[in-house]
Amino acid sequence: MLPLGRTIRSIVILTGLTRIVLAALVCVLPSILTAAQCGTEVLPHTPAGSAFQRACDERESGLYNQAISGFDEAARLSRAAHDYHWEAKAQVYKGGVQIRLFQYTAALETTEAAAALARLHADLRLAGPAEVNISTIYALLGFFSLAQQKVEQGINDVLKIKRPDLLSQAYYASSYQQIRLGDIARGIHSSELAINSAREAQRPDLEAVAWDFRGFGLLQAGKAMDAQICLDKAIQIYQTTGTGRIAALTLQHLAELKHLQGQNAAALADLEKAFANPDAQFNSSGRFYPLCLRANILEDLGRKDEALATSRKAVKAASEWRRAALPGDTTNVETVQELDNTYHSFAELAAQQAIMRHDDVLAQEAFEALAENRAATLREELAVEMGRNRSLPPEYLAKLGELQGVQAKITLTNDKASQAHLAELQSQIAEIETRIGLQSVKTSPSKEKSSYRNSLRDIQTSLGSREALLSFCLGNHHSFLWSVTDDTMHLYELPSAHDISEEATLVREALEHKQKFAAAANRLSAALFAQLDSSVKNAPDWLLVGDGALLDRVPFSVLPAAPLDKAPLVNTHTVRLLPSELMLLSRSTGSPQPKFLGVADPLYNLADSRHPHEVMLRNMANLQGAKMLARLPGSQREVRSSAQYSGMSKTELLIGPDATMTNLVKALQEQPELIHFAVHVVSPPDHPEQAALALSLSSDNFPELLTREKISTLRVPGSLVVLSGCSSGQGHAVPSTGLIGLSRAWLLAGASAVIVSNWPTPDDSGQFFKVFYSLLNSSGLSGAHSAPLARRATSALQQAQVEMQRRGGYGSAPGFWAAYSIVTKE
Repeated sequence: MLPLGRTIRSIVILTGLTRIVLAALVCVLPSILTAAQCGTEVLPHTPAGSAFQRACDERESGLYNQAISGFDEAARLSRAAHDYHWEAKAQVYKGGVQIRLFQYTAALETTEAAAALARLHADLRLAGPAEVNISTIYALLGFFSLAQQKVEQGINDVLKIKRPDLLSQAYYASSYQQIRLGDIARGIHSSELAINSAREAQRPDLEAVAWDFRGFGLLQAGKAMDAQICLDKAIQIYQTTGTGRIAALTLQHLAELKHLQGQNAAALADLEKAFANPDAQFNSSGRFYPLCLRANILEDLGRKDEALATSRKAVKAASEWRRAALPGDTTNVETVQELDNTYHSFAELAAQQAIMRHDDVLAQEAFEALAENRAATLREELAVEMGRNRSLPPEYLAKLGELQGVQAKITLTNDKASQAHLAELQSQIAEIETRIGLQSVKTSPSKEKSSYRNSLRDIQTSLGSREALLSFCLGNHHSFLWSVTDDTMHLYELPSAHDISEEATLVREALEHKQKFAAAANRLSAALFAQLDSSVKNAPDWLLVGDGALLDRVPFSVLPAAPLDKAPLVNTHTVRLLPSELMLLSRSTGSPQPKFLGVADPLYNLADSRHPHEVMLRNMANLQGAKMLARLPGSQREVRSSAQYSGMSKTELLIGPDATMTNLVKALQEQPELIHFAVHVVSPPDHPEQAALALSLSSDNFPELLTREKISTLRVPGSLVVLSGCSSGQGHAVPSTGLIGLSRAWLLAGASAVIVSNWPTPDDSGQFFKVFYSLLNSSGLSGAHSAPLARRATSALQQAQVEMQRRGGYGSAPGFWAAYSIVTKE
């Protein structure tokens, strides 16, 4: 694994490229050339033209809010005069100003309206640039595949109007998308097209940016010397034309290159020049990137205090950025990772200094920064889910249905054509989700009004006297653990993320494959828990917020509570996993009905005697090379016994051919308290984040798949969801977000808790869940029916695991009972 500094720098470079695109495209149309012109077009001698000119002047003077009002007035007057070209142009310019103010939500809405108007009137002079601006917004926020589609459409339009200046800028954007998607050679080629177009337009300023752009591409390709040549070429062009002033962005990228080369003093000098002479383009981006870069350089120079102060400013800037961004885009995986880098870097540096200085205030500040980031990520996801569930467009549901079918074919046949179709569908769904996110901003009554408090004291007040919160932050050199009770907080330094990951993987794989695991479990326990204060060790209820490898199906329940203890942690502690520390401040608003819903033993293959013969004979061509899923006969007995022992007054079982999507959606409308799936969990090879619950065969003889995307459109407020299928806890771990998989999808759908299996378990007719549900229904649990469902389920799971050990037989093996864990939202 790369050292911490290298990891941060690689992310920083990618973020820095975003700023090049923004610099070129903050307003794709040319700037004011004379008092009477805007770009190459003469302003109309009308009230609308005068309003447009004033707005342009205000924009150039940095009076952005006044400029927005001016462009609105110009658009309104143009519309009244039926001059749709200048109405759309005013909207494009307004969108560019909104980007400068980081108002991405408003900018996207404004620019999409301008593009639609231009297309309605076949005005390619504006439709193309508007599409490129839309692409820039998507790229800024992490939707690179979607951004690439938009920019290609914009390039096609610009090619038709023969505007090499606009074409150069469009190629910048295309090059960025290609590089960010990993196609570096193609991205460098696009930057060459940008350079040639800039020369044709006789725009040395655009050519300089294009050379800068190419330098970045070469830097990404690991060709630092060639990158240096390109950056020097950009500087040469700046120095010999115009004012001779070097763009702040070019200085920033030169600083990045020198930082990677270990020339930290020179890197800092270049970056300070950029900060001292910021142009409009440098100021038109989220400031958390250059601040994070500066903090990184200062830390490498040994100037810890300055690095800490700068990193603190970067966190503040990131928080400001995400308040303006679209919910649908802040949740994009790429964006989440880049944001997490800013918060994580500060938390690591602050925690390290807090330990060295014995500074409790700094330790608290680091903890709160981590908590803020994790909670903001979840809150942004919830905003999108709320938007989805308020207004689900028919096209969205149709695309989801198509996605499920395509994913089933990929999972069972590994069909290459379907894989290409899947990528296309995912981009289309992402675009719709962004629009849904935009609507959720407008309709959400909780926007900003119910933001989480994030003070340590708030969290401590929410902890019971029996509870201890363990919050992890894993870094490549230094990892940290905060232990929090209702009246104490302690900070500990842990081994590196690499060391912890190795031990966690050894424990999980040994248990899954029924191998010896005690030595690895002792080492992992020592690494994580050996330093804990006695008040934490003695707290019977542990709440864990993981990070890095600790998000990936770690069987905490089987670890010894203290090094060399023979008894597993579960014998003395309950363990529940939280996606964020600040979830402790939330309260379940759901009121599920006393009903048990079970889904089991779906119709999986054509050999099943329950399969209708006439259906079996249809669509046989679809099944060439397909892998049929084996029947799960024990799963039917599992849900029947689980329903019996649950004590619910109402029961509904979807078994065999009844285990369909239609029946499930209908059953969930009654909001059952207990929802139990005993089905196969399937995913394409090497894509655990695409895991899905397999329901019965549809008319095309492929099983219907309940995917993450489909789950997030459902509503199960306050319910407990049990996923007993093999490896239902799998997913893709994303910094600050947690595990992107089925459990998170159900939490976002409103579930208060989700029980998952972390590796395959035998189809044993549900012996484990007989015990679990009888305990969940038992008055023997402390505060059984007065406690929140998530806490009752946590306690029942612990006692069921202890009971399995006591009973003996195959169920007493840790590889069986330790497979299950619980993730909660409260």
